[in-house]
Amino acid sequence: MSRKMRNLLILLGVLVVIGAIEYTVGGGWKMARDEYSRITGQGMPAGAHYLMQPFTLPQPIGPKDAKLRIEFFFNTRNGCHAGMAQGAASAFEKYKDRVRVVFYDISSEQAQKKLAGYPKGCEMAGLINGLMSVRMPGKREPIMAESLVGKMGPPADVNKFVAWALTPEGQKSLAQQRKAFEAERKRRLEKEKAAAAKGKSGPGAPPPPGSLPPGLKQPWEHAQPGTTPPPSGGPSGTHHAPGQH
Repeated sequence: MSRKMRNLLILLGVLVVIGAIEYTVGGGWKMARDEYSRITGQGMPAGAHYLMQPFTLPQPIGPKDAKLRIEFFFNTRNGCHAGMAQGAASAFEKYKDRVRVVFYDISSEQAQKKLAGYPKGCEMAGLINGLMSVRMPGKREPIMAESLVGKMGPPADVNKFVAWALTPEGQKSLAQQRKAFEAERKRRLEKEKAAAAKGKSGPGAPPPPGSLPPGLKQPWEHAQPGTTPPPSGGPSGTHHAPGQH
């Protein structure tokens, strides 16, 4: 592997780690540069800071009571999304008298409440009248909200979509699709609440401290005959699985 490729892989690994940390522009970037320099012994390549650069979301567009409401959620700490956010604002500018477009930081509390029960990632999402995807007559595949900014599937024809969505037929279809999805979303929320109520005993919860994988015994379980076993629950302190020191 070439040195250039090795450094690129290291850079990507550093960005993933640093991107998961809450940071300010100066502090976070300095941390990334210091970590990269420590690992590679050289400075971070010029221009790499673009990926770490937070950006400001565009202002809302259109009337609050518009019949078509589109909401975009972006990770504002990922500079790669700045162009998509601005592109979405520009694309819908000509519909500002009929369409409401709002932008959110996907990590904000407001966004998390709006997206509760929706299948989502941590980078970006989109909603069209409360739907992540919309079925439109004459289209084999549903239109993904994110496709309106060039993500998730083939780019949507914004002009045709907006024209259809604002017709009485389009409004009726959107309302029916939203009603069907709401039933699914409520079921998903109930499952999430049930899992949260179980706490540490729920499926997928981490094992209790000091526990071992199935089939392995604690050291005191291998005590020789005649020795005194420890109190119930095992002795205090840190123990190792057989063969581990």
